[in-house]
Amino acid sequence: MATVAELAKKFDPRTLSPDGDWIYSWSFIKTRDEPISAEQYIKFAESDLLDGESERHLVNALTNAKRALHLRMEDVCLGFGFDCCGGKRSFPRMVEHLSSIGVAAPRILSRLNQLRNQVEHEYLVPGRAEVETFIDVTILFVASTQRWINRQPSDIEIQQEVVIGGDTIILKTMVFSWVSGLVRLHFGDTKSSFGVTGEMIEFRCPSEEFFICARLALENEW
Repeated sequence: MATVAELAKKFDPRTLSPDGDWIYSWSFIKTRDEPISAEQYIKFAESDLLDGESERHLVNALTNAKRALHLRMEDVCLGFGFDCCGGKRSFPRMVEHLSSIGVAAPRILSRLNQLRNQVEHEYLVPGRAEVETFIDVTILFVASTQRWINRQPSDIEIQQEVVIGGDTIILKTMVFSWVSGLVRLHFGDTKSSFGVTGEMIEFRCPSEEFFICARLALENEW
Protein backbone atom coordinates (compact mmCIF):
# COMPACT_ATOMS: atom_id res chain seq x y z
CA MET A 1 0.00 0.00 0.00
CA ALA A 2 1.28 3.45 -0.91
CA THR A 3 2.25 5.85 1.88
CA VAL A 4 0.42 9.11 2.58
CA ALA A 5 3.42 11.00 1.22
CA GLU A 6 3.36 9.05 -2.05
CA LEU A 7 -0.38 9.52 -2.47
CA ALA A 8 -0.26 13.21 -1.60
CA LYS A 9 2.26 13.83 -4.38
CA LYS A 10 -0.25 12.38 -6.86
CA PHE A 11 -3.14 14.56 -5.66
CA ASP A 12 -4.81 16.57 -8.40
CA PRO A 13 -6.89 19.51 -7.07
CA ARG A 14 -9.10 19.24 -10.15
CA THR A 15 -10.62 16.13 -8.57
CA LEU A 16 -11.58 17.90 -5.33
CA SER A 17 -15.29 18.48 -4.87
CA PRO A 18 -16.01 20.34 -1.60
CA ASP A 19 -17.95 18.16 0.81
CA GLY A 20 -19.20 19.53 4.12
CA ASP A 21 -18.41 22.78 5.87
CA TRP A 22 -14.90 24.09 5.44
CA ILE A 23 -13.76 26.11 8.46
CA TYR A 24 -12.06 29.35 7.49
CA SER A 25 -9.53 31.59 9.16
CA TRP A 26 -9.22 35.05 7.68
CA SER A 27 -6.67 37.69 6.89
CA PHE A 28 -7.17 40.94 5.00
CA ILE A 29 -5.79 42.77 1.99
CA LYS A 30 -3.92 45.98 2.61
CA THR A 31 -5.29 48.80 0.46
CA ARG A 32 -3.82 52.19 -0.31
CA ASP A 33 -6.25 54.67 1.21
CA GLU A 34 -3.79 57.57 1.45
CA PRO A 35 -3.64 60.15 0.06
CA ILE A 36 -6.78 59.17 -1.90
CA SER A 37 -8.74 55.91 -1.79
CA ALA A 38 -10.56 54.20 -4.65
CA GLU A 39 -13.87 55.17 -3.07
CA GLN A 40 -12.82 58.82 -2.97
CA TYR A 41 -11.85 58.77 -6.63
CA ILE A 42 -15.32 57.44 -7.43
CA LYS A 43 -16.89 60.30 -5.48
CA PHE A 44 -14.72 62.74 -7.43
CA ALA A 45 -15.93 61.20 -10.69
CA GLU A 46 -19.56 61.45 -9.63
CA SER A 47 -19.06 65.07 -8.55
CA ASP A 48 -17.47 65.91 -11.90
CA LEU A 49 -20.62 64.75 -13.68
CA LEU A 50 -22.89 66.61 -11.30
CA ASP A 51 -20.95 69.82 -11.91
CA GLY A 52 -21.55 69.82 -15.67
CA GLU A 53 -21.34 68.07 -19.04
CA SER A 54 -18.57 70.01 -20.73
CA GLU A 55 -15.59 68.21 -22.23
CA ARG A 56 -13.60 69.14 -19.14
CA HIS A 57 -16.19 67.60 -16.80
CA LEU A 58 -16.45 64.41 -18.85
CA VAL A 59 -12.69 63.94 -19.16
CA ASN A 60 -12.14 64.63 -15.45
CA ALA A 61 -14.93 62.23 -14.47
CA LEU A 62 -13.50 59.47 -16.63
CA THR A 63 -9.96 60.08 -15.38
CA ASN A 64 -11.05 59.82 -11.75
CA ALA A 65 -13.06 56.67 -12.45
CA LYS A 66 -10.04 55.09 -14.15
CA ARG A 67 -7.88 55.98 -11.16
CA ALA A 68 -10.38 54.29 -8.86
CA LEU A 69 -10.43 51.19 -11.03
CA HIS A 70 -6.66 50.89 -11.38
CA LEU A 71 -6.02 51.51 -7.69
CA ARG A 72 -8.49 48.86 -6.54
CA MET A 73 -7.42 46.39 -9.19
CA GLU A 74 -3.73 46.73 -8.27
CA ASP A 75 -4.44 46.39 -4.55
CA VAL A 76 -6.52 43.25 -5.00
CA CYS A 77 -4.06 41.71 -7.47
CA LEU A 78 -1.13 42.32 -5.11
CA GLY A 79 -3.15 40.89 -2.23
CA PHE A 80 -3.68 37.70 -4.20
CA GLY A 81 -0.05 37.10 -5.15
CA PHE A 82 0.15 38.88 -8.50
CA ASP A 83 3.77 40.00 -8.12
CA CYS A 84 4.89 36.40 -7.56
CA CYS A 85 3.71 35.47 -11.06
CA GLY A 86 6.27 37.71 -12.77
CA GLY A 87 5.77 40.24 -15.52
CA LYS A 88 4.63 43.85 -15.48
CA ARG A 89 1.45 45.21 -13.95
CA SER A 90 -0.43 45.73 -17.20
CA PHE A 91 -4.20 46.02 -17.19
CA PRO A 92 -4.79 42.88 -19.32
CA ARG A 93 -2.51 40.81 -17.07
CA MET A 94 -4.29 42.01 -13.95
CA VAL A 95 -7.66 41.18 -15.50
CA GLU A 96 -6.35 37.70 -16.35
CA HIS A 97 -5.02 37.21 -12.81
CA LEU A 98 -8.28 38.22 -11.13
CA SER A 99 -10.23 35.99 -13.48
CA SER A 100 -7.91 33.03 -12.75
CA ILE A 101 -8.29 33.54 -8.99
CA GLY A 102 -12.06 33.92 -9.24
CA VAL A 103 -12.12 37.22 -7.34
CA ALA A 104 -14.70 38.95 -9.53
CA ALA A 105 -17.32 37.77 -11.99
CA PRO A 106 -15.81 37.33 -15.48
CA ARG A 107 -18.58 39.45 -17.01
CA ILE A 108 -17.57 42.40 -14.82
CA LEU A 109 -13.92 42.06 -15.78
CA SER A 110 -14.76 41.68 -19.47
CA ARG A 111 -17.00 44.73 -19.36
CA LEU A 112 -14.33 46.79 -17.61
CA ASN A 113 -11.72 45.76 -20.16
CA GLN A 114 -14.07 46.58 -23.04
CA LEU A 115 -14.97 50.00 -21.64
CA ARG A 116 -11.37 50.84 -20.85
CA ASN A 117 -10.29 49.99 -24.40
CA GLN A 118 -13.03 52.22 -25.80
CA VAL A 119 -11.89 55.29 -23.88
CA GLU A 120 -8.16 54.64 -23.81
CA HIS A 121 -7.31 56.91 -26.75
CA GLU A 122 -5.46 59.86 -25.30
CA TYR A 123 -7.35 62.60 -27.17
CA LEU A 124 -10.80 61.01 -27.33
CA VAL A 125 -13.55 62.93 -25.53
CA PRO A 126 -16.02 60.38 -24.14
CA GLY A 127 -19.76 60.84 -24.17
CA ARG A 128 -21.73 61.20 -20.95
CA ALA A 129 -23.30 57.76 -21.39
CA GLU A 130 -19.86 56.15 -21.72
CA VAL A 131 -18.60 57.91 -18.61
CA GLU A 132 -21.68 56.98 -16.59
CA THR A 133 -21.35 53.34 -17.63
CA PHE A 134 -17.65 53.28 -16.76
CA ILE A 135 -18.35 54.78 -13.33
CA ASP A 136 -21.20 52.32 -12.71
CA VAL A 137 -19.14 49.27 -13.61
CA THR A 138 -16.20 50.55 -11.55
CA ILE A 139 -18.52 50.99 -8.55
CA LEU A 140 -19.73 47.41 -9.08
CA PHE A 141 -16.16 46.12 -9.22
CA VAL A 142 -15.08 48.00 -6.09
CA ALA A 143 -18.13 46.72 -4.20
CA SER A 144 -17.67 43.12 -5.35
CA THR A 145 -14.02 43.03 -4.25
CA GLN A 146 -14.59 44.63 -0.85
CA ARG A 147 -15.55 41.31 0.73
CA TRP A 148 -12.14 39.83 -0.05
CA ILE A 149 -10.36 42.90 1.26
CA ASN A 150 -12.13 42.46 4.60
CA ARG A 151 -12.19 38.63 4.63
CA GLN A 152 -9.41 37.05 2.61
CA PRO A 153 -9.24 33.25 3.06
CA SER A 154 -6.06 32.25 4.87
CA ASP A 155 -6.15 28.85 6.65
CA ILE A 156 -8.93 26.38 5.83
CA GLU A 157 -9.77 23.29 7.89
CA ILE A 158 -11.13 20.75 5.39
CA GLN A 159 -10.93 17.24 6.92
CA GLN A 160 -12.22 15.57 3.76
CA GLU A 161 -11.54 12.14 2.33
CA VAL A 162 -9.89 12.01 -1.09
CA VAL A 163 -9.37 8.85 -3.12
CA ILE A 164 -6.12 8.52 -5.04
CA GLY A 165 -5.42 5.37 -7.00
CA GLY A 166 -7.97 3.45 -4.99
CA ASP A 167 -6.50 4.47 -1.63
CA THR A 168 -8.12 6.97 0.73
CA ILE A 169 -6.33 9.72 2.62
CA ILE A 170 -7.56 12.85 4.39
CA LEU A 171 -7.07 16.35 3.04
CA LYS A 172 -6.76 18.17 6.35
CA THR A 173 -5.97 21.79 5.62
CA MET A 174 -5.36 24.25 2.82
CA VAL A 175 -3.08 27.12 3.87
CA PHE A 176 -2.45 30.19 1.71
CA SER A 177 0.51 32.53 1.76
CA TRP A 178 -0.85 35.01 -0.73
CA VAL A 179 2.09 37.41 -0.57
CA SER A 180 4.38 34.53 -1.54
CA GLY A 181 1.98 33.20 -4.18
CA LEU A 182 1.88 29.85 -2.38
CA VAL A 183 -0.70 27.33 -1.16
CA ARG A 184 0.13 24.33 1.02
CA LEU A 185 -2.11 21.26 1.33
CA HIS A 186 -1.69 19.01 4.36
CA PHE A 187 -2.71 15.36 4.32
CA GLY A 188 -2.99 12.52 6.82
CA ASP A 189 -4.18 8.92 6.83
CA THR A 190 -7.68 7.96 7.88
CA LYS A 191 -6.49 7.09 11.39
CA SER A 192 -4.53 10.24 12.14
CA SER A 193 -5.74 12.54 14.89
CA PHE A 194 -7.59 15.78 14.20
CA GLY A 195 -5.17 18.68 13.96
CA VAL A 196 -2.16 16.55 12.99
CA THR A 197 -0.99 17.96 9.66
CA GLY A 198 1.01 14.98 8.35
CA GLU A 199 2.34 15.17 4.79
CA MET A 200 2.38 18.39 2.79
CA ILE A 201 2.46 19.40 -0.87
CA GLU A 202 2.55 22.93 -2.24
CA PHE A 203 1.61 24.77 -5.41
CA ARG A 204 2.96 28.13 -6.51
CA CYS A 205 1.58 30.90 -8.66
CA PRO A 206 1.21 30.90 -11.66
CA SER A 207 0.59 27.14 -11.79
CA GLU A 208 -2.92 26.04 -12.72
CA GLU A 209 -3.05 24.02 -9.48
CA PHE A 210 -2.53 27.21 -7.47
CA PHE A 211 -5.38 28.94 -9.28
CA ILE A 212 -7.66 25.92 -8.83
CA CYS A 213 -7.05 25.93 -5.08
CA ALA A 214 -7.67 29.68 -4.96
CA ARG A 215 -10.98 29.35 -6.80
CA LEU A 216 -12.05 26.49 -4.55
CA ALA A 217 -11.27 28.58 -1.48
CA LEU A 218 -13.27 31.56 -2.72
CA GLU A 219 -16.18 29.63 -4.22
CA ASN A 220 -16.70 27.42 -1.17
CA GLU A 221 -16.73 30.33 1.31
CA TRP A 222 -20.19 30.90 2.80
